[in-house]
Amino acid sequence: MQLFNFYHHHHAVRNLLKDDFWLFELSIWLHVVARSLISIFIPILLLQMGFSLNLVIGYFFLSHLINIPLNFVAGDLVRRIGARWVIVLSNLAIIGYFITFGALTPGDTILLAVLAMLAALYDALYWVSHLYLFIKSNDDPKKTNGKTGALYSAKQVATMVGPVIGALILTFGNQTMLLGASITIFFVSIVPLVYVDQFADKPTEWDRFSSFFNFFKNPVEKNNFISNGLFGIHGFSEYVLWPVFIFLVFQSIESVAVVPVLIAGTTIAFSLFTRRINARTREKLIMSGSLALALIWIARLAIDWQPFYYISIVLVGVFALFVSIPLDSNLFVRARRIDPLKTAVLKNATSMSMKLVIFIGIFFFANVFETAFAITIIALLALAAVNVYFMTADSEDFDALLG
Repeated sequence: MQLFNFYHHHHAVRNLLKDDFWLFELSIWLHVVARSLISIFIPILLLQMGFSLNLVIGYFFLSHLINIPLNFVAGDLVRRIGARWVIVLSNLAIIGYFITFGALTPGDTILLAVLAMLAALYDALYWVSHLYLFIKSNDDPKKTNGKTGALYSAKQVATMVGPVIGALILTFGNQTMLLGASITIFFVSIVPLVYVDQFADKPTEWDRFSSFFNFFKNPVEKNNFISNGLFGIHGFSEYVLWPVFIFLVFQSIESVAVVPVLIAGTTIAFSLFTRRINARTREKLIMSGSLALALIWIARLAIDWQPFYYISIVLVGVFALFVSIPLDSNLFVRARRIDPLKTAVLKNATSMSMKLVIFIGIFFFANVFETAFAITIIALLALAAVNVYFMTADSEDFDALLG
Protein backbone atom coordinates (compact mmCIF):
# COMPACT_ATOMS: atom_id res chain seq x y z
CA MET A 1 0.00 0.00 0.00
CA GLN A 2 2.82 2.38 0.90
CA LEU A 3 4.55 1.52 -2.38
CA PHE A 4 1.32 2.29 -4.28
CA ASN A 5 0.92 5.63 -2.50
CA PHE A 6 4.56 6.51 -3.19
CA TYR A 7 4.17 5.69 -6.89
CA HIS A 8 0.82 7.46 -7.17
CA HIS A 9 2.16 10.61 -5.48
CA HIS A 10 5.25 10.87 -7.64
CA HIS A 11 3.34 9.96 -10.78
CA ALA A 12 0.89 12.80 -10.03
CA VAL A 13 3.79 15.20 -9.42
CA ARG A 14 5.40 14.23 -12.73
CA ASN A 15 2.10 14.75 -14.54
CA LEU A 16 1.66 18.11 -12.86
CA LEU A 17 5.15 19.23 -13.89
CA LYS A 18 4.41 18.14 -17.45
CA ASP A 19 1.25 20.27 -17.55
CA ASP A 20 2.02 23.37 -19.59
CA PHE A 21 -0.43 25.52 -17.64
CA TRP A 22 1.22 24.82 -14.28
CA LEU A 23 4.74 25.23 -15.67
CA PHE A 24 3.63 28.52 -17.14
CA GLU A 25 2.06 29.55 -13.83
CA LEU A 26 5.26 28.70 -11.95
CA SER A 27 7.18 30.98 -14.31
CA ILE A 28 4.70 33.80 -13.70
CA TRP A 29 4.87 33.28 -9.94
CA LEU A 30 8.66 33.56 -9.87
CA HIS A 31 8.59 36.57 -12.17
CA VAL A 32 6.06 38.42 -10.03
CA VAL A 33 8.04 37.63 -6.86
CA ALA A 34 11.14 39.20 -8.44
CA ARG A 35 9.23 42.26 -9.62
CA SER A 36 7.27 42.81 -6.41
CA LEU A 37 10.40 42.91 -4.24
CA ILE A 38 10.51 46.67 -4.79
CA SER A 39 7.98 47.62 -7.51
CA ILE A 40 5.30 49.07 -5.23
CA PHE A 41 7.93 51.29 -3.62
CA ILE A 42 9.18 52.84 -6.89
CA PRO A 43 7.05 56.04 -6.77
CA ILE A 44 7.72 56.34 -3.03
CA LEU A 45 11.47 56.05 -3.51
CA LEU A 46 11.30 58.67 -6.28
CA LEU A 47 9.55 61.05 -3.89
CA GLN A 48 12.14 60.34 -1.22
CA MET A 49 14.91 61.15 -3.70
CA GLY A 50 13.46 64.64 -3.99
CA PHE A 51 11.47 64.33 -7.21
CA SER A 52 8.23 66.31 -7.04
CA LEU A 53 4.84 64.59 -7.21
CA ASN A 54 4.29 66.23 -10.63
CA LEU A 55 7.56 64.74 -11.93
CA VAL A 56 6.60 61.30 -10.61
CA ILE A 57 3.23 61.60 -12.38
CA GLY A 58 5.12 62.75 -15.49
CA TYR A 59 7.28 59.64 -15.28
CA PHE A 60 4.18 57.44 -15.34
CA PHE A 61 2.62 59.50 -18.14
CA LEU A 62 5.70 59.09 -20.35
CA SER A 63 5.87 55.37 -19.58
CA HIS A 64 2.20 54.82 -20.51
CA LEU A 65 2.46 56.95 -23.66
CA ILE A 66 5.48 55.04 -24.97
CA ASN A 67 3.96 51.73 -23.93
CA ILE A 68 0.99 51.96 -26.33
CA PRO A 69 2.90 51.55 -29.65
CA LEU A 70 5.38 49.15 -28.05
CA ASN A 71 2.57 46.62 -27.56
CA PHE A 72 2.33 46.25 -31.34
CA VAL A 73 6.12 45.88 -31.55
CA ALA A 74 5.88 43.16 -28.88
CA GLY A 75 3.18 41.42 -30.93
CA ASP A 76 5.43 41.44 -33.99
CA LEU A 77 8.28 40.00 -31.94
CA VAL A 78 6.07 37.18 -30.64
CA ARG A 79 5.14 36.39 -34.24
CA ARG A 80 8.79 36.39 -35.35
CA ILE A 81 10.74 34.78 -32.49
CA GLY A 82 8.07 33.30 -30.19
CA ALA A 83 6.55 34.33 -26.86
CA ARG A 84 9.13 32.61 -24.68
CA TRP A 85 12.01 34.55 -26.23
CA VAL A 86 10.02 37.76 -25.83
CA ILE A 87 9.63 36.95 -22.11
CA VAL A 88 13.43 36.55 -21.96
CA LEU A 89 13.79 40.00 -23.56
CA SER A 90 11.31 41.43 -21.05
CA ASN A 91 13.42 40.04 -18.20
CA LEU A 92 16.50 41.76 -19.66
CA ALA A 93 14.51 44.99 -19.95
CA ILE A 94 13.43 44.99 -16.31
CA ILE A 95 16.93 44.03 -15.15
CA GLY A 96 18.15 47.08 -17.08
CA TYR A 97 15.39 49.07 -15.41
CA PHE A 98 16.51 48.13 -11.90
CA ILE A 99 20.17 48.83 -12.71
CA THR A 100 19.16 52.25 -14.09
CA PHE A 101 17.07 52.92 -11.01
CA GLY A 102 20.09 52.15 -8.85
CA ALA A 103 22.09 54.76 -10.78
CA LEU A 104 19.38 57.42 -10.54
CA THR A 105 20.31 60.54 -8.59
CA PRO A 106 18.05 63.34 -7.29
CA GLY A 107 17.18 65.85 -9.99
CA ASP A 108 18.36 63.67 -12.90
CA THR A 109 15.30 64.07 -15.12
CA ILE A 110 17.05 62.62 -18.20
CA LEU A 111 17.76 59.32 -16.44
CA LEU A 112 14.21 59.42 -15.08
CA ALA A 113 12.95 59.59 -18.68
CA VAL A 114 15.19 56.64 -19.60
CA LEU A 115 13.70 54.77 -16.65
CA ALA A 116 10.20 55.47 -17.98
CA MET A 117 11.18 54.11 -21.41
CA LEU A 118 12.61 50.92 -19.92
CA ALA A 119 9.46 50.47 -17.81
CA ALA A 120 7.33 50.81 -20.97
CA LEU A 121 9.50 48.36 -22.89
CA TYR A 122 9.37 45.77 -20.14
CA ASP A 123 5.62 46.11 -19.62
CA ALA A 124 4.78 45.73 -23.32
CA LEU A 125 7.10 42.78 -23.88
CA TYR A 126 6.09 40.84 -20.78
CA TRP A 127 2.34 41.42 -20.75
CA VAL A 128 1.80 40.70 -24.44
CA SER A 129 3.96 37.56 -24.43
CA HIS A 130 2.76 36.05 -21.14
CA LEU A 131 -0.92 36.76 -21.90
CA TYR A 132 -0.48 35.11 -25.30
CA LEU A 133 1.03 32.03 -23.65
CA PHE A 134 -1.75 31.95 -21.06
CA ILE A 135 -4.41 32.01 -23.78
CA LYS A 136 -2.63 29.27 -25.74
CA SER A 137 -2.26 27.07 -22.65
CA ASN A 138 -5.93 27.51 -21.75
CA ASP A 139 -7.45 25.20 -24.35
CA ASP A 140 -10.68 24.32 -22.52
CA PRO A 141 -13.29 27.16 -22.42
CA LYS A 142 -15.15 25.42 -19.58
CA LYS A 143 -12.07 25.81 -17.36
CA THR A 144 -11.44 29.47 -18.20
CA ASN A 145 -12.89 30.87 -14.96
CA GLY A 146 -10.95 28.40 -12.83
CA LYS A 147 -7.66 28.91 -14.63
CA THR A 148 -8.07 32.69 -14.65
CA GLY A 149 -8.74 32.54 -10.91
CA ALA A 150 -5.67 30.36 -10.45
CA LEU A 151 -3.59 32.86 -12.43
CA TYR A 152 -4.76 35.69 -10.17
CA SER A 153 -4.10 33.62 -7.04
CA ALA A 154 -0.56 32.81 -8.15
CA LYS A 155 0.16 36.45 -8.88
CA GLN A 156 -1.27 37.63 -5.57
CA VAL A 157 0.67 35.07 -3.52
CA ALA A 158 3.81 36.32 -5.24
CA THR A 159 2.76 39.94 -4.65
CA MET A 160 2.45 39.20 -0.94
CA VAL A 161 5.68 37.18 -0.70
CA GLY A 162 7.80 39.65 -2.69
CA PRO A 163 7.63 42.66 -0.34
CA VAL A 164 8.23 40.41 2.70
CA ILE A 165 11.39 38.97 1.11
CA GLY A 166 12.45 42.46 0.08
CA ALA A 167 11.99 43.79 3.60
CA LEU A 168 14.04 40.92 5.06
CA ILE A 169 16.87 41.50 2.58
CA LEU A 170 16.94 45.22 3.33
CA THR A 171 16.83 44.53 7.09
CA PHE A 172 19.76 42.08 7.14
CA GLY A 173 21.53 43.19 3.96
CA ASN A 174 21.48 46.17 1.59
CA GLN A 175 20.04 47.50 -1.67
CA THR A 176 22.73 45.76 -3.76
CA MET A 177 21.73 42.38 -2.32
CA LEU A 178 18.08 43.17 -3.06
CA LEU A 179 18.95 43.99 -6.68
CA GLY A 180 20.99 40.78 -6.97
CA ALA A 181 18.17 38.67 -5.53
CA SER A 182 15.66 40.23 -7.91
CA ILE A 183 17.85 39.67 -10.97
CA THR A 184 18.54 36.05 -9.95
CA ILE A 185 14.82 35.25 -9.56
CA PHE A 186 14.07 36.85 -12.93
CA PHE A 187 16.53 34.48 -14.59
CA VAL A 188 15.16 31.46 -12.68
CA SER A 189 11.62 32.35 -13.84
CA ILE A 190 12.67 31.61 -17.42
CA VAL A 191 13.58 27.96 -16.65
CA PRO A 192 10.00 26.50 -16.46
CA LEU A 193 9.26 27.92 -19.91
CA VAL A 194 11.97 25.69 -21.39
CA TYR A 195 9.79 22.66 -20.57
CA VAL A 196 6.56 24.08 -22.01
CA ASP A 197 6.18 22.04 -25.19
CA GLN A 198 2.52 21.11 -25.55
CA PHE A 199 1.65 24.22 -27.58
CA ALA A 200 3.46 26.49 -30.01
CA ASP A 201 4.59 29.83 -28.61
CA LYS A 202 4.73 31.40 -32.07
CA PRO A 203 1.54 32.07 -34.08
CA THR A 204 1.54 30.72 -37.61
CA GLU A 205 -0.51 33.67 -38.87
CA TRP A 206 -1.22 37.18 -37.67
CA ASP A 207 -2.73 39.87 -39.88
CA ARG A 208 -1.06 42.64 -37.86
CA PHE A 209 -2.87 45.97 -38.36
CA SER A 210 -4.98 45.24 -41.44
CA SER A 211 -8.27 44.40 -39.72
CA PHE A 212 -8.16 46.25 -36.39
CA PHE A 213 -10.95 48.62 -37.38
CA ASN A 214 -13.16 45.74 -38.49
CA PHE A 215 -12.21 43.93 -35.30
CA PHE A 216 -13.75 46.70 -33.18
CA LYS A 217 -16.92 46.85 -35.25
CA ASN A 218 -17.97 43.64 -33.54
CA PRO A 219 -20.09 44.65 -30.49
CA VAL A 220 -18.69 41.78 -28.41
CA GLU A 221 -15.07 42.79 -28.92
CA LYS A 222 -16.01 46.45 -28.47
CA ASN A 223 -17.61 45.65 -25.11
CA ASN A 224 -14.72 43.47 -23.94
CA PHE A 225 -11.90 45.87 -24.75
CA ILE A 226 -13.66 49.09 -23.74
CA SER A 227 -14.49 47.40 -20.42
CA ASN A 228 -10.87 46.31 -20.08
CA GLY A 229 -9.68 49.88 -20.68
CA LEU A 230 -12.12 51.42 -18.22
CA PHE A 231 -11.11 48.97 -15.53
CA GLY A 232 -7.47 49.79 -16.23
CA ILE A 233 -8.16 53.32 -14.95
CA HIS A 234 -9.21 51.84 -11.61
CA GLY A 235 -6.09 49.66 -11.59
CA PHE A 236 -3.74 52.62 -11.97
CA SER A 237 -5.48 54.57 -9.22
CA GLU A 238 -5.53 51.59 -6.86
CA TYR A 239 -2.05 50.16 -7.38
CA VAL A 240 -0.05 53.33 -8.07
CA LEU A 241 -1.80 56.46 -6.79
CA TRP A 242 -3.43 55.02 -3.67
CA PRO A 243 -0.12 53.70 -2.19
CA VAL A 244 1.42 57.14 -2.88
CA PHE A 245 -1.54 58.76 -1.11
CA ILE A 246 -1.08 56.36 1.83
CA PHE A 247 2.61 57.24 2.02
CA LEU A 248 1.93 60.99 2.02
CA VAL A 249 -0.64 60.56 4.80
CA PHE A 250 1.45 58.31 7.09
CA GLN A 251 4.94 59.40 5.95
CA SER A 252 6.48 55.93 6.20
CA ILE A 253 7.53 53.11 3.91
CA GLU A 254 6.00 50.60 6.35
CA SER A 255 2.55 52.09 5.74
CA VAL A 256 2.89 51.25 2.04
CA ALA A 257 4.29 47.75 2.66
CA VAL A 258 0.96 46.79 4.24
CA VAL A 259 -0.93 47.56 1.00
CA PRO A 260 0.20 44.58 -1.16
CA VAL A 261 -0.25 42.19 1.77
CA LEU A 262 -3.88 43.31 2.26
CA ILE A 263 -4.59 43.16 -1.46
CA ALA A 264 -2.98 39.76 -1.90
CA GLY A 265 -4.57 38.22 1.18
CA THR A 266 -8.03 39.33 0.11
CA THR A 267 -7.54 38.15 -3.46
CA ILE A 268 -6.30 34.72 -2.42
CA ALA A 269 -9.20 34.26 -0.01
CA PHE A 270 -11.90 35.19 -2.51
CA SER A 271 -10.42 34.03 -5.83
CA LEU A 272 -11.55 30.47 -5.03
CA PHE A 273 -15.11 31.76 -5.33
CA THR A 274 -14.49 32.73 -8.95
CA ARG A 275 -13.87 29.11 -9.94
CA ARG A 276 -17.61 28.50 -9.59
CA ILE A 277 -18.74 31.50 -11.65
CA ASN A 278 -21.28 30.48 -14.26
CA ALA A 279 -20.52 31.97 -17.68
CA ARG A 280 -23.91 33.69 -17.77
CA THR A 281 -23.32 35.50 -14.48
CA ARG A 282 -20.16 37.26 -15.63
CA GLU A 283 -21.89 40.46 -16.78
CA LYS A 284 -23.90 40.69 -13.54
CA LEU A 285 -20.69 40.38 -11.51
CA ILE A 286 -18.90 42.99 -13.64
CA MET A 287 -21.78 45.43 -13.24
CA SER A 288 -22.27 44.91 -9.50
CA GLY A 289 -18.52 44.91 -8.82
CA SER A 290 -18.04 48.15 -10.75
CA LEU A 291 -20.82 49.89 -8.84
CA ALA A 292 -19.43 48.67 -5.50
CA LEU A 293 -15.94 49.90 -6.40
CA ALA A 294 -17.34 53.30 -7.44
CA LEU A 295 -19.05 53.60 -4.06
CA ILE A 296 -15.79 52.75 -2.25
CA TRP A 297 -13.94 55.47 -4.17
CA ILE A 298 -16.69 57.94 -3.30
CA ALA A 299 -16.33 56.94 0.35
CA ARG A 300 -12.56 57.43 0.13
CA LEU A 301 -13.15 61.01 -1.03
CA ALA A 302 -15.75 61.64 1.67
CA ILE A 303 -14.35 59.85 4.74
CA ASP A 304 -11.29 61.38 6.40
CA TRP A 305 -10.54 58.51 8.80
CA GLN A 306 -7.16 56.84 8.49
CA PRO A 307 -8.20 53.28 9.51
CA PHE A 308 -10.79 53.40 6.70
CA TYR A 309 -7.97 53.85 4.18
CA TYR A 310 -6.83 50.30 4.96
CA ILE A 311 -10.34 48.89 5.38
CA SER A 312 -11.12 50.18 1.89
CA ILE A 313 -8.15 48.26 0.46
CA VAL A 314 -9.69 44.98 1.66
CA LEU A 315 -13.10 45.95 0.24
CA VAL A 316 -11.56 46.91 -3.09
CA GLY A 317 -9.70 43.59 -3.18
CA VAL A 318 -12.99 41.69 -2.90
CA PHE A 319 -15.04 43.67 -5.42
CA ALA A 320 -12.18 44.03 -7.91
CA LEU A 321 -12.31 40.23 -8.30
CA PHE A 322 -15.98 40.53 -9.26
CA VAL A 323 -14.81 42.57 -12.24
CA SER A 324 -11.31 41.44 -13.17
CA ILE A 325 -11.74 37.68 -13.43
CA PRO A 326 -15.09 37.66 -15.32
CA LEU A 327 -13.77 40.43 -17.58
CA ASP A 328 -10.56 38.56 -18.36
CA SER A 329 -12.51 35.32 -18.78
CA ASN A 330 -14.66 37.01 -21.45
CA LEU A 331 -11.51 38.15 -23.24
CA PHE A 332 -9.70 34.82 -23.00
CA VAL A 333 -12.67 32.73 -24.13
CA ARG A 334 -13.14 34.95 -27.19
CA ALA A 335 -9.39 34.97 -27.86
CA ARG A 336 -9.40 31.27 -28.72
CA ARG A 337 -11.91 31.97 -31.50
CA ILE A 338 -10.54 35.20 -32.90
CA ASP A 339 -6.81 35.83 -32.51
CA PRO A 340 -4.89 35.08 -29.28
CA LEU A 341 -1.98 37.38 -30.15
CA LYS A 342 -4.18 40.26 -31.22
CA THR A 343 -6.15 39.88 -27.99
CA ALA A 344 -2.96 40.03 -25.91
CA VAL A 345 -1.73 43.13 -27.78
CA LEU A 346 -5.03 45.00 -27.62
CA LYS A 347 -5.71 44.11 -23.98
CA ASN A 348 -2.57 45.91 -22.84
CA ALA A 349 -2.78 48.69 -25.45
CA THR A 350 -6.39 49.62 -24.61
CA SER A 351 -5.66 49.54 -20.88
CA MET A 352 -2.67 51.87 -21.30
CA SER A 353 -4.60 54.17 -23.66
CA MET A 354 -7.53 54.61 -21.28
CA LYS A 355 -5.21 55.42 -18.37
CA LEU A 356 -4.04 58.51 -20.25
CA VAL A 357 -7.39 60.06 -19.31
CA ILE A 358 -6.13 60.36 -15.72
CA PHE A 359 -3.02 62.24 -16.83
CA ILE A 360 -5.08 64.58 -19.03
CA GLY A 361 -7.38 65.28 -16.08
CA ILE A 362 -4.45 65.96 -13.76
CA PHE A 363 -2.99 68.37 -16.34
CA PHE A 364 -6.10 70.57 -16.19
CA PHE A 365 -6.79 70.35 -12.45
CA ALA A 366 -4.40 71.14 -9.61
CA ASN A 367 -5.38 68.45 -7.10
CA VAL A 368 -3.76 65.22 -8.28
CA PHE A 369 -5.55 62.72 -6.05
CA GLU A 370 -9.07 64.18 -6.04
CA THR A 371 -8.98 64.55 -9.84
CA ALA A 372 -7.66 61.02 -10.44
CA PHE A 373 -10.10 59.45 -8.00
CA ALA A 374 -13.06 61.33 -9.51
CA ILE A 375 -12.07 60.10 -12.98
CA THR A 376 -11.85 56.57 -11.55
CA ILE A 377 -15.40 56.82 -10.22
CA ILE A 378 -16.68 57.99 -13.63
CA ALA A 379 -14.80 55.15 -15.36
CA LEU A 380 -16.29 52.51 -13.04
CA LEU A 381 -19.82 53.87 -13.55
CA ALA A 382 -19.21 53.79 -17.31
CA LEU A 383 -17.97 50.20 -17.00
CA ALA A 384 -21.19 49.20 -15.25
CA ALA A 385 -23.26 50.96 -17.94
CA VAL A 386 -21.36 49.31 -20.81
CA ASN A 387 -22.03 45.84 -19.41
CA VAL A 388 -25.72 46.48 -18.80
CA TYR A 389 -26.14 46.14 -22.57
CA PHE A 390 -25.14 42.49 -22.60
CA MET A 391 -27.41 41.71 -19.67
CA THR A 392 -30.36 42.76 -21.84
CA ALA A 393 -28.89 41.89 -25.26
CA ASP A 394 -30.33 39.47 -27.78
CA SER A 395 -29.43 35.87 -27.04
CA GLU A 396 -27.26 35.72 -30.18
CA ASP A 397 -25.04 38.57 -28.98
CA PHE A 398 -24.93 37.16 -25.47
CA ASP A 399 -23.97 33.71 -26.68
CA ALA A 400 -21.18 35.32 -28.72
CA LEU A 401 -19.92 37.05 -25.59
CA LEU A 402 -19.74 33.71 -23.79
CA GLY A 403 -17.60 32.34 -26.62
